[in-house]
Amino acid sequence: MNKTINISPSGSLRSFLVLLLTTLWISPLVGESEGVFAQSIDAEFDVIDMGDITFQQPAQATFRMKNRGSEFFLKEVKPFCGCTQVTYPKKNIAKGENFTITVTYDAEMLGHFQKDIAMISDQFENPYYLTVKGNVVTNPITQSMEESNGAAVMIGKIMLSRDNVEFADTYQGDRIQDRITITNGDTKPINPQIVHVPQYMTAQITPNIIQPGKQGVITFTLNANMLPRYGLTQTSVYLAAFPGDIISKEKEILVTAIKLPSLQLSESQRNRVPVLTLSDSGISLDKALKGDLVLGNKGKSPLVISTIQSFTPGLNITLNKTTLSPGETTILRVKGTRKNLKDLDSKQQPRILIITNDPNNQKLILEVKYKL
Repeated sequence: MNKTINISPSGSLRSFLVLLLTTLWISPLVGESEGVFAQSIDAEFDVIDMGDITFQQPAQATFRMKNRGSEFFLKEVKPFCGCTQVTYPKKNIAKGENFTITVTYDAEMLGHFQKDIAMISDQFENPYYLTVKGNVVTNPITQSMEESNGAAVMIGKIMLSRDNVEFADTYQGDRIQDRITITNGDTKPINPQIVHVPQYMTAQITPNIIQPGKQGVITFTLNANMLPRYGLTQTSVYLAAFPGDIISKEKEILVTAIKLPSLQLSESQRNRVPVLTLSDSGISLDKALKGDLVLGNKGKSPLVISTIQSFTPGLNITLNKTTLSPGETTILRVKGTRKNLKDLDSKQQPRILIITNDPNNQKLILEVKYKL
């Protein structure tokens, strides 16, 4: 039933105005108080994806946090589900102190789940919320193999759903994530680590300890502001089964990020954009490992080719001109190096990245085909 407030002409208009002004004055203060606890907490993650976990086998996730505000005491850390248990510090947490909250989820149903946990403090009126989510399956190893269509990668007795991470289109200010599923095929628990992580990225494995036959998730988070340049940035990180594990090429995970400049166009500029044309969708190298591609501009303003990069070693690339007037063309020439191409592994498909100021073709990736 709808409720309606009627203001009677015989009532006190002055009282109504006082009440209205009081409400308007109080409401901003309420809004500010809601975020005070959150502002004092520096959390590595507020949400942890636990990936595929086994039905009726408890799985853990650890939230790592730091107190940026005044000292407080956690009166309670309250899960909103009886299948979720928590462990948290039972002492005062000083300013600048690091602390952790461990969440154990014991699945009672198959399928996707999302569970919230409220941190309640003696110093703040409103809780700080954490979330765990994932997917409950009967056999995570079998399901992971089925979902990956046979593309899973074995590193010792650890299985990864894939061994590469690609942040395809990022811009200044972006924070984006990619995930890889990790399965413990060993007969003993593992404490996997991702090592050699660059400063522009973080990598978190949840749960910290993966039991035999169970599964977790590696979450990679990219901070685009910290990428060293526009265009292509590549690096390798490595999976260690435990702290201090020996690193080798077989444990490599290739990480690729492409950062694009933001194109801000006025109305008049949108009506006079450059238009990139290509003589082919890719490049095929001949027996001498040489190939050409014609680039053109059929637009109404100059086309600027700001970046040309190879994803792999073994390709020498030359371009006659990087700025094309309307109607002008240029030739992109590629020469392969036999030794380097022969040494490429399955993760390294020869490709060429081109970045232009054509808003409809700002980024192009050209595959390079060849026979040795």
